[in-house]
Amino acid sequence: MPQEQGIVLRTIEDGWAEVVTKRRDACENCGASHCCVASETGGKMITRALNKAKAASGDLVALSLEPGVVLKSAAALYLIPIIGFLLGAIIGGAVHTAIGLSEVGGVIALAFVGLAFGYGITALISKRMSKKGALTPVIHKVLARGTTQSELDSGEDLRNEVKRKEEV
Repeated sequence: MPQEQGIVLRTIEDGWAEVVTKRRDACENCGASHCCVASETGGKMITRALNKAKAASGDLVALSLEPGVVLKSAAALYLIPIIGFLLGAIIGGAVHTAIGLSEVGGVIALAFVGLAFGYGITALISKRMSKKGALTPVIHKVLARGTTQSELDSGEDLRNEVKRKEEV
């Protein structure tokens, strides 16, 4: 279970907290880093997390996703559309004459229909996982109590910067 460390910026009602994290592993080799808000803010991100450890503002915490969530998400994102694409291609090859296309045309057309169908299923699975809270980071442990005011101010500056970018 991959863990990130962050500083609790503030606690929110109902057991939630905003945590400032520094992205390392996932962002280093990302092709979208040139247009990502995390890169523009020095790799810092504000994450809303479930506060199971009862952390307070200024605490250094360890947060992660529940076990298996990353694997399930990756499977949904990558495997389901590929399977849809392949099944569409196979079906297109079998029914091309019934839909009035050449074999290649049927394969190509239904392969992309299958791909779109696969992405639709992926979107439904993602919404379901989000509603269940499966994609929500959880604060599991308080590593150190309290931080300096400058660290908290830097988190506030980050939150204000992100809000300005969202408004534009």
